[in-house]
Amino acid sequence: MKYKYGVLEGIVHKEYGTVYRFLDEKGKVTNFDFGMNLIDCLNILGKYRWELKLQNNRNDYILVKEI
Repeated sequence: MKYKYGVLEGIVHKEYGTVYRFLDEKGKVTNFDFGMNLIDCLNILGKYRWELKLQNNRNDYILVKEI
C-alpha cells in the first residue's frame, strides 16, 4: 500500500484563537476559516479519506491517505 502524508497545523492567532491549515506532501496549502475548530477540520479532511495518525508535540497533526 502507498500513502500520501499531510500535516494539519494549528496556528495561534491573538484575535481569532487557533486557526488551522493543511499542508500535503506536494506543498499544497488549504486554509480553514477562522471559526472552525479542530474537529470541524478533521471532519472535512475525512470526507477526502484523510485519517488522523498522530499528534506532534506542538499543535500539528499528522494525517495519511491511502492511494
